[in-house]
Amino acid sequence: MARIIDRVVGHRATKEALQQALMVDRVPSTYLFAGPEGVGKSKVALAVAQSLVCTQDKLACGHCENCLRIETKGSQSLMWVEPEGESIKVEQAREVIRWCSLQSLSSHRVIVVNDAHKLNPQAGNALLKMIEEPPLGTHFILVTSNLNQMLVTLRSRSQVVRFSPLTSKEVAELTQCEAWVAESSRGRVSLAETLKEHVEVRKSAFACLRQLLQEPARQSFLSLQAIMKSKDETFLCLSFWQQFFRDVQFKQNELSPLIHQDQDLLVEEYSRRVSGGDWVMKTGDLEFDLLANADRNLGVENFLYQLKDSMVAN
Repeated sequence: MARIIDRVVGHRATKEALQQALMVDRVPSTYLFAGPEGVGKSKVALAVAQSLVCTQDKLACGHCENCLRIETKGSQSLMWVEPEGESIKVEQAREVIRWCSLQSLSSHRVIVVNDAHKLNPQAGNALLKMIEEPPLGTHFILVTSNLNQMLVTLRSRSQVVRFSPLTSKEVAELTQCEAWVAESSRGRVSLAETLKEHVEVRKSAFACLRQLLQEPARQSFLSLQAIMKSKDETFLCLSFWQQFFRDVQFKQNELSPLIHQDQDLLVEEYSRRVSGGDWVMKTGDLEFDLLANADRNLGVENFLYQLKDSMVAN
């Protein structure tokens, strides 16, 4: 089985910096991995843990017993912490402290805290002293997709490592997805996987826009009834529309690439016929209204009426 780090796509500079620290034994007691959700931060954290506990190679050999146990998160030298429900609770933090107080069977132990911004204040404060004065050979890797929500006391005591979104090519490599999925994912593998499961929502979203070119707004709205029953699918539809109108703006300004390249003819039609302001912003405003619990059906139907009224004759 290969090293975990070799299976991490992207983040070349970040990986090289981490490996350099491992090679010269300059790994801090606490890392804070920060970046968008679904770009591989947790996998890199597991790779660092594998390198720390491997007794054969400072960068992990990938095949010794220690490496294999890290791979399955079954190592006695690894503690993996996830939120229970909406937060990481103080009882979980106390369990980390108890685990750290046990005698270690190896020279290094690693605690990975996923979604560390979900540590509630009591849990964060309980961990603080351990993070400030960890036992010899103990390393914390805090992983977050929301750096601004991290407890300031934990953030200030960590070495922050920032992760960028993946490229569309890297997302496509990881997920074997279509081009539009890779472009829509905003560099996030988790979002790409979600989009792959909702192809029918996308088809309906664009079918509605296509129908709006030829028919009254009411008819177009009625074609969305299946989507409108689901709050999540409604917001996904709005997301596709927002990307679509971004593509329309790109087409009007002769920019590239388009996100939905397979909808080029529809984008071209809208770029010629739609006026009335910034429809990317208008779609965002609708999303904001629905998040504030405005009526979904009324909001979407009104949006389509406005869009229809903005069209110039073909």
